[in-house]
Amino acid sequence: MVADIAVARSGSIFAFLDHLGVLRFRGEDAESFLQGQLTCDVEKASLHSSTYGAYCSPKGRMLANFLLWREDAGFFMALSRDIVPAVQKNISRFVLRSKVEVSDASSNVVLAGASGPQVDGVLRDVFSDFPAKPDQVRRQPGMGTIVRLRDGRFVLATESSSAPALPQRLAGSLKPVDARAWRWLDIRSGLPRVTAATLDQLLPQMANFELLGGVSFDKGC
Repeated sequence: MVADIAVARSGSIFAFLDHLGVLRFRGEDAESFLQGQLTCDVEKASLHSSTYGAYCSPKGRMLANFLLWREDAGFFMALSRDIVPAVQKNISRFVLRSKVEVSDASSNVVLAGASGPQVDGVLRDVFSDFPAKPDQVRRQPGMGTIVRLRDGRFVLATESSSAPALPQRLAGSLKPVDARAWRWLDIRSGLPRVTAATLDQLLPQMANFELLGGVSFDKGC
């Protein structure tokens, strides 16, 4: 673990993010439904962009925070794996007559992270359509979706059947590390993570989440 953090501090790394799960929202009302439920401006999460956001209790405390992006198959929300069932159950209560399906895609979508000084060059060789700017999202057939984070790191989302190809394509240039090293990078970047231990305890502003673009004060609902 200590060695992995040392590599992550200044080297180029690759990690499977098994501490994260994925919820999928699909249906013709998915965008409007999420716009009314989340702190972020969902309308800005186009097929080519992503956003941080939070899902809060009626008192405004975070029940989850996440990375949200959109694909043809719907919206995908990457959040702490240990709260996926609770968030799915809670947010599904408000679907009512909206045409929205909320499903746990954690077993079908594998998340990985890549970071470091060589990572841009390595990923450009894999993803012909490469996200050059923060929050951009691109796709590569057979490899999946790549999201460029605001701190220069990347999150890769691929189908479970394609996941074994990732380390084969990347491990030669990027050092494989444990997901805990990635969580250390989150802390260094000031990215909070709501888990079961901190559920319903923090307002987004208490974690400076608005500084990461996770809260929109002018989107309306």
